[in-house]
Amino acid sequence: MGIGLFMLLILPVYGNVIKGSGSFLINGIFPISNGKNLNMQSGFMMYQAMKYAVNMVNNNSNFLHGYKLEVNEVFDVNDYTEVQSKVLATFMNKVPFLIGPYSGESSFLASILTSTFSQIAISYSASYSEFDILDHKEQKMLRTVPSSKFRIQIALDLIKKLKWNYVIVISSNAHDGEDDSRPFIAKLPSIGTCIDIQIKLPLSPSKTDYEAAIKKLSSDGPEKKWTARLKGLILFTSKKDTAELFSVIKAHGIHNQLVIFCFYGCTNYVEITKGNEDVINGTLSLDIANEKIPGFEEYYLNLRPSKDSDFILNIVWETYFKCSLFNTTSTTKTPCTGNEQFSENVGYYSQTPVHTVAYAIYAIADALEHIISRVCHRNSTWMKNKTQCVVQTTERKYNHNLHTLLNKMSYLDGALDDFRTPFLRINRTIKYEIHQFLFNGGKYQNLLRATWELNRPNLKTHPDDALKAGRPKFTFIPDSIDHHFVPVIVCSDPCPVGYIKIKDFNSLKSKCCWDCQKCQPDSISVNDSCIPCDRNEKVESNQCVALPEVVISLTGPDFDKFMVICIILIAIGLGLVFFVIGLFIYFNGNRIVRCSGRDLCYMILIGLAMLFFCPVTYMVRPSTMTCIFRGALPGTAFLMCYAPLFLRASRIYRIFIHAKTSVSRPALISPQSQVFVVLGIVCVQILLASVWFASKNPAPDYIVSPERDFMIVQCTGDASAVAMLINLTLSVVFMVCCTILAFKTRNFPKNYNEAKFIGVTLYITCVIWSIFLPTYYLNPEKYLMFREKIVSGLCILIGYVTLIGLFGRKLRLLLCPRPSDEDVNNQQMWSFSHSNESHHLEIK
Repeated sequence: MGIGLFMLLILPVYGNVIKGSGSFLINGIFPISNGKNLNMQSGFMMYQAMKYAVNMVNNNSNFLHGYKLEVNEVFDVNDYTEVQSKVLATFMNKVPFLIGPYSGESSFLASILTSTFSQIAISYSASYSEFDILDHKEQKMLRTVPSSKFRIQIALDLIKKLKWNYVIVISSNAHDGEDDSRPFIAKLPSIGTCIDIQIKLPLSPSKTDYEAAIKKLSSDGPEKKWTARLKGLILFTSKKDTAELFSVIKAHGIHNQLVIFCFYGCTNYVEITKGNEDVINGTLSLDIANEKIPGFEEYYLNLRPSKDSDFILNIVWETYFKCSLFNTTSTTKTPCTGNEQFSENVGYYSQTPVHTVAYAIYAIADALEHIISRVCHRNSTWMKNKTQCVVQTTERKYNHNLHTLLNKMSYLDGALDDFRTPFLRINRTIKYEIHQFLFNGGKYQNLLRATWELNRPNLKTHPDDALKAGRPKFTFIPDSIDHHFVPVIVCSDPCPVGYIKIKDFNSLKSKCCWDCQKCQPDSISVNDSCIPCDRNEKVESNQCVALPEVVISLTGPDFDKFMVICIILIAIGLGLVFFVIGLFIYFNGNRIVRCSGRDLCYMILIGLAMLFFCPVTYMVRPSTMTCIFRGALPGTAFLMCYAPLFLRASRIYRIFIHAKTSVSRPALISPQSQVFVVLGIVCVQILLASVWFASKNPAPDYIVSPERDFMIVQCTGDASAVAMLINLTLSVVFMVCCTILAFKTRNFPKNYNEAKFIGVTLYITCVIWSIFLPTYYLNPEKYLMFREKIVSGLCILIGYVTLIGLFGRKLRLLLCPRPSDEDVNNQQMWSFSHSNESHHLEIK
């Protein structure tokens, strides 16, 4: 509908325009020959596209109102200095239009002259960003390809999607790559990628320059820690430089170490790939989307040389097919058979972007038609009484207006809008394609891997604004070969779990390159930091996991049976102690109780009750209170048994020793004073425990096993053998002293009961202690639970030995007296007098 409306608007114009005559000349600059070789795609096919587009315009009878376009001269140029001379020649010969320069550098040099001479020139390949005019003035040189700013963004998007973080850049001189590589490298940090090496080729590089560039890729300098890795190489190079670099890479045999990405495209051009297929295998290429020119393929494939045909076609034909057309006497070439013909991949390559040249011709034609239709309209005052259009093809008067019009038909970066009907402008969508060259079994494919599109309908939108406002559509194209078609290129592999990155922050590459360092066994890696786990945690799969808790108590899972036995023995022992206490209270006036030293016996019984209670403190989870009892109770309980027993044995010993020399009573302290002495000794023990507690606060503590496979909850000081030794020192001292006194009383009357039972009790006690002490102190700390078991068993066993040894005989005499006991007692009676006072000591 839009096209139809446009045609309705322009039909009256065609009918009211006075026709003219003449040809608007066009020169072209194409790199057709390259030494002995031909540039069939970037040179000859582009030239033929210009001729085809000119024919298309001229064959439209209603177009240009009688005027024609004519290819004046085609310059086969491969040198920058030649480009300048040909631009100058174009101006001097008054040729109004120039199609060409073939690269960024040649276009930039040409733009200096074209802007000086107001020469209209349109480049078909130069996308250099320098042509983007920020102040919205006229362009230095118009072009049919978008700005490299779009290419730069596409390259950044691709590298980000490929997850490359470390790249090498090689660029051709100045506008052919170096100036595009500079903003690209500056934006790499924004996608998390670092630059390893930037290699700049000089102007007109030699073979030595290419060798030096490739040598840098394979050098093993101090920073080349990743020489065994694949390297990502990005080429900002012209077609000639790209082909030369591939040849050197092949000669050095390092292509298997490289993954290459051509910024300006390379896999679509046979002049680059031919002979280097194995080297280019896997290479990515960024190309402007190829748009078919209707009828061009048929036109090109039907080209035939003749004596009257274009001399360039004849030269290319002879060079490409290596035959002679008209010189039958040539000794270097065989005559052409006439069967030679261009076909797909034989002189014709459908992937060549010939549309970029055709669109330049269409733009010129469209602008000329607009100028002619306005200047030569019948209703114009200057066309009255005129029979021919006043526009003269050989004059330059119209050049400025034509150039201004072309600028209005272009985007702010100088990229002309495309014309497809022909010559109806439409809103343009920028399209690029990413190809990958695959070579296998002698055959190659140039697969389309991804497309990038950005709608840019407004001519007044600058590339930077278009990229900010637009939403590019980046699409990967899956295929049956491999979805992951390019390996990931990184400087350093991700660190394994439990490792952290060690970076040199003084280096620009620190964001991408690092060494991996393992965290300590008790630490996890979080955001490149080693975070230590708590004491009660262990590391599992780089996470802090609570250690299984093993409580140092008799309630532990390994001591269930022992705990039951302990509880039964404790209950029986405490029952017997309280029974003896009750019985002594009941028989408090009985001579057996009185002669046994009632006060000291009560204190011994209290100590026995404390001994039986000691294991209970190990049956509960440690707390501050239980830790206090664990630390103080065993030493105090033993001392409550041994201190009174020592005083009792000492009293007996002194009485009998004194009785051998005197019948008077020895000087003895009162029973009440003995109680205070015992309490004083116990206070010393409590003071020792207090000093211990002051140095080490009694509280629950976590001890992790050496293998960090479990955690022990115990009291501080439980693992200290010194602390336990200090705690039991007084008890052991009094026990030893009691044993010595018991040994000394062995020669007393054999039937003296109490001395005999004290001795037997202490002898057994010594045996128990001699077993306990080595067993306790020779066990390593990892057997702390076994130590608690030993202490508990010691308390219960000593309690029963002391209870039975000291009070068993007395219980029988009190509960089950026999008649014979009275006679024995009478025989055991000793009498002695002192100071006219008779004292009878009856000891059972």
